[in-house]
Amino acid sequence: MKPNYFKLLAGIPLILCCLLLSSCKIMKPSDYKKAQEVVSSELAKVGLHGNVKINSLSWQALEIPGYKVDFTYSEKTYDGQTVPLEVHAFLQNDWSDPYGQTTPSYKEVFTEQKEVQKKRPNYWISLKSRI
Repeated sequence: MKPNYFKLLAGIPLILCCLLLSSCKIMKPSDYKKAQEVVSSELAKVGLHGNVKINSLSWQALEIPGYKVDFTYSEKTYDGQTVPLEVHAFLQNDWSDPYGQTTPSYKEVFTEQKEVQKKRPNYWISLKSRI
């Protein structure tokens, strides 16, 4: 019985065709850098200028073409501690944030931190007066 190489040779283009149709994309270091720039600029718009670290970046082609970005934002708090916050965001194919989902929770958390920093001296004064 002779081996049938035709099936094997026909299978290779079929697999390549499936990969191309599903828009399989390999992430490059330039993609990570661009994602970090976009996320940093979105956070800077609301006054958050901490460190951004991209944890994972993947391409989504089926529903809405774009990038799934998991990143960690960290900033020093008023008492010198570092608070890391993680978020999952979606950026469109043109690197825009369509739903504004990158920043809202960060803005609330760090605004509260800054308010605590402003009120801290008043708390110390009231505590000392009670003692």
